[in-house]
Amino acid sequence: MWNLHLQRQLPKQVLVLAFGFTLADIRGETITWSEHVAPILYQNCIACHREEGAAPFSLLSYDDSKDRAEKIVAAVENRAMPPWLPAPFHGPSIIGEHRLSDEEIGVISQWAEQGTKRGSSRRAPKAPDYSDTWTQGEPDLVLQLQESYSLPEDGNDVYRNFVIPVPITEPKYVQFVEFLPGAQSSIRQAMIQVDESDGSRRRDATDAEPGFPGGGIAKTLNSSGQFIGWSPGRNLYEAHEGTAWLLQPNTDLVVQLRMQATESPEVINPRIGLYFSETPPIKPTDYFLLRSTGIDIPAGESNHLVEQSLSVPVAVSVLGISPRVHTLAKNVEIVAELPNGQQQWLLRIPEWDPQWQRDYRFEEPMVISAGSKMLIRYTFDNSAANSRNPNNPPRRVILDETSSEEMAEVFIELLLHNAADRAAIQNAQLNYEIGQAGGGAEYFYQVGMEREQLGHIQDAVTAYERTVQEDPKHAKAHNKLGGIYEGQGNKTQAEYYYREAIDADDSFHVARLNLGRFLRRANRQQTAAKVLQDTLDIDPTYLSARVELSGLLVEQKLVKSAIKLLEEGLKLDPSEPYLNLQVGKLYVMDQKPEASMRYFEIAAQGTEENLKFEIPLNSVLIEAFLIPARMFDAGGNPEQMHFFLNQIFEIDPANVEARLMLVNKLLESRQEIEARKHLELLLKLPTDEQPAPPQLIAILTFPQGVRLLADVYKRTQRAEIGKGILTQALEVAKQRRHQIWITQLQNDLARYR
Repeated sequence: MWNLHLQRQLPKQVLVLAFGFTLADIRGETITWSEHVAPILYQNCIACHREEGAAPFSLLSYDDSKDRAEKIVAAVENRAMPPWLPAPFHGPSIIGEHRLSDEEIGVISQWAEQGTKRGSSRRAPKAPDYSDTWTQGEPDLVLQLQESYSLPEDGNDVYRNFVIPVPITEPKYVQFVEFLPGAQSSIRQAMIQVDESDGSRRRDATDAEPGFPGGGIAKTLNSSGQFIGWSPGRNLYEAHEGTAWLLQPNTDLVVQLRMQATESPEVINPRIGLYFSETPPIKPTDYFLLRSTGIDIPAGESNHLVEQSLSVPVAVSVLGISPRVHTLAKNVEIVAELPNGQQQWLLRIPEWDPQWQRDYRFEEPMVISAGSKMLIRYTFDNSAANSRNPNNPPRRVILDETSSEEMAEVFIELLLHNAADRAAIQNAQLNYEIGQAGGGAEYFYQVGMEREQLGHIQDAVTAYERTVQEDPKHAKAHNKLGGIYEGQGNKTQAEYYYREAIDADDSFHVARLNLGRFLRRANRQQTAAKVLQDTLDIDPTYLSARVELSGLLVEQKLVKSAIKLLEEGLKLDPSEPYLNLQVGKLYVMDQKPEASMRYFEIAAQGTEENLKFEIPLNSVLIEAFLIPARMFDAGGNPEQMHFFLNQIFEIDPANVEARLMLVNKLLESRQEIEARKHLELLLKLPTDEQPAPPQLIAILTFPQGVRLLADVYKRTQRAEIGKGILTQALEVAKQRRHQIWITQLQNDLARYR
């Protein structure tokens, strides 16, 4: 049995000898697949080029190799295969270095030139066994995704993070991590981190599908500072000697996968094996994370240089490096600039290829002296000549914290020489991040936003308060504090911080809007109206303030004034869909439905480009169709009602209110079979998308719609729900003393017995 772990540990010369020859022996001989080529392919290519491998075809057999001989020669001669990005002699030796020697390339070329002879099958080596088994024996703990992920067919690469609770009750030390991808043809890379907070769980809970999106290196990392990665052909991660890392109970493994869509949908559910050590770590580790944001690459620029640096306060040893860089990168350089000015290479990748990005761990730790600088240089090619440029013609590319595309970041794994050095390393990282953010105030503001997004509100308050200590004129932080305190019911602090935000920046309209909304909710309409009107006096184009003030006018029964206010806004932006929708609703309220239709028509033609409000466009379009549908229903015009409902179904086939409006109308005209079809459609949706029974009951007509609903539940194997609905309906009928309904419902209930 071929042992993959042994294969990784033995020098290449030993492995060649194990197959029965040395490269020096074959000069001048007839080259055959069995004796000479198969050993090279098995050693360097079969991890991917096999059935269920990451490559598109197998090279396990002679026929596989013979049929592709010309392609193999071309790929190895230009060193495209095997894919190994680091340049030689530009850094320490890397574990698992994966490049062919000149002699090996010569053997493959000679084989093709000599006619791709097979040789004796008895002299061919046994093919490596890549069965889906653990190379270190059965792990101490095997983890899988809580729910399989269905990777859609075709499309771009998918970055997704999956949260796996770790079921341990006492601390464990992890020495090995093995990743078995299962769907290896689709999974291109994995990154495994540990989240000791509940932040990743919270993010996962907000996404309807398993996991949550994102492709960068998270700031919530394994507290040991180790980077655990996987790429095709490499399953096992081993902690550096003496650095087994601590895994605590009640923590989560966060597995980030980069997946490449295939021609058909694929179910993703890898396995992660953890191997524990009885020995606690005796060597401390930590990390540096350098991340470039705010990168602005002009269209057509072929050599856009971005540089980063971080000061090293104490002597450390570098264990490994993991770069993550945008598709447009073409050159990545990482060096240490020593105190004497000399530069010491850590890694150079002259031809970056995001398809083969991975982490690189050194065979021996590389010592970096105190006072050195870590220097990172990226060169980007945004020209049409770049074959990997996804934009043709090229467009300007901006990479920042809001970008959905990969940024430029490098994770540097450190072995500390002294446990007491950890504070200095972490302080250096903090100073770097503060410099990246543009100062302490902006850094703490970003921390506050991250903590607030994760639901850690008190941590967010602490960060925002630190922000305004650093910069008392930081209007956004004051505004954030106002929003948090309002949410907590602390009205005094909420108003104070909203007003502080306005004092800090008189043109910061969001704070004025928030103050106006706060005062309106506090029933201080007159003061709220003044704040909102002051905002419009400063900036008449601020449409959100117009909508808020119009709502306040409606509450004061000044509907015509509200209409005038919004129509003045439409003069500034006639095609804005949400504003048109609001004007249409006001005309309905003013009992002028004919006048409202023009505005609903404009709203229904809205696009993302002309939507100025932070509201989903589809919700605007649906309401622009739903209100006219209600109007025509009330006006006894079913044909027009059906027209508008069908418009809604094109946007959202499962729209509950529209479907139930149609069900009621069908029941009214005694079309029970058609009505049943629409109810069944709603109840065939995935469970988490189905409307709850109380929601359905509230809209359906009584008792016809309710009886039909109960029967549909019964026919879909949910009789208990149907029985409960009928029982409630019977109580209502008894309260109303409607004997016919009582009899009908009692008869329906009798069928459940």
